[in-house]
Amino acid sequence: MLSPAVYVTLKRNLVPVVQTIHNYRFLCPNGLFFVNGSVCEACQEKSYWEAVRNRCMHGSLATSALYAAAVAWGWRGGAFSSCIDRYIALNAFVANKLITARVPKEKIRICGNFVSDFAEAPAAKQRYTLYLGRLSSEKGLSTLLAAARSVPELPLKIAGTGPLEVDLRRAVGEPGMGHIEVIGHVAGETKQRLIAEALCTVVPSEWYENFPLSVVESLSLGTPVIASNIGGLPDLVEHGHTGLLFPPGDTRALAECLHRMSLRASDTCEMALNALVTARERFSPQRHLEQLLEIYSEAVGSSRKTPNIK
Repeated sequence: MLSPAVYVTLKRNLVPVVQTIHNYRFLCPNGLFFVNGSVCEACQEKSYWEAVRNRCMHGSLATSALYAAAVAWGWRGGAFSSCIDRYIALNAFVANKLITARVPKEKIRICGNFVSDFAEAPAAKQRYTLYLGRLSSEKGLSTLLAAARSVPELPLKIAGTGPLEVDLRRAVGEPGMGHIEVIGHVAGETKQRLIAEALCTVVPSEWYENFPLSVVESLSLGTPVIASNIGGLPDLVEHGHTGLLFPPGDTRALAECLHRMSLRASDTCEMALNALVTARERFSPQRHLEQLLEIYSEAVGSSRKTPNIK
């Protein structure tokens, strides 16, 4: 919100800058690469004027123009390419997007998020699957509802809030949807119990999901994940090992994944064990800290070698 000018000021004063990429704001004014119900890379393929034309920010021409101008100036003025010493991408997908946008490869490091709590062993599983996240169009909830309708033997709990909550509650009240429940916001021990006891969690996103903590929380509690094969999700979920992947927006493929989790108990149990082992290896606080310290050290060294900007 301070605009790209902050990077120029920091670099001018030889302050090392490490920028973590939590969304796609550096490459897409609305930060999502998702407009009008589908993935959109028009700003990268053409120009940032496309964000204004499509009113990508809250449907507002003025707000879209403001964000588009800030992003365009950040690149053309060199703030993003020259004044940031290290970029932290949460996964390889985001790193490749930065490289495509001409961020020097030597400035990019991959360092995902971490979790603090790990189960000793997978909990006794109950017969339900869980969606946990924002209730919005880019999350693929229409695909999830359509797939879940055809798998009535496996109840689905939808946890979270967002602009689609009213529509979802209305949809699950229709005939044939009695096994689907919208439970709203959950947190703390209730959330942990829901995740731990779920047969699996589902992340049906249709945008370039970055690094959703709900996935890592699931794995760390010994719960496999069914996820769409898009964005950073394949970097978190190993198909057939810690969960299942399906093509984004493919209702039939998602239904098949739900059937598999429901019917093949031994596979699901094995994936639960694998999920916990993988989470401990990849997402521990200590491993994250070691990576961060190395990146910060590199940034300090790089900043000292960079000439002062007038």
